Amino acid sequence: MAKKSQIMYAESGTEKFYFKASIADYTTEVAAACGFTLAPASLLPRPLVDQSELVRCGLCTRLQVRLANGENPPTTASLLVAVTDASAAMAYFNAGGKTLHSKTVLSANFKRDKFYV
Repeated sequence: MAKKSQIMYAESGTEKFYFKASIADYTTEVAAACGFTLAPASLLPRPLVDQSELVRCGLCTRLQVRLANGENPPTTASLLVAVTDASAAMAYFNAGGKTLHSKTVLSANFKRDKFYV
């Protein structure tokens, strides 16, 4: 059975936060553009942090990427991005000629989540 996820990490100062990410979403090139690094097997196992916790603590944000879908309406993928690399990641996807899930990227914007207090 093929592996569907991989362990990656985001850095904040001297700390590294390990999390599980989809192999389909984060190729090596996309992960680098989003500010993440694939965790080498020698560093595992480490405690994993939930992706939503990385967003809540302000280390990461979400990028909404619109993908061409042939004759059908465009689909949307939501990618986790390090806050320090968010502008660079958006520029990477909006540069044109990029693909994600084997589909052409149309545009990328910040995802606006609704928070309730």
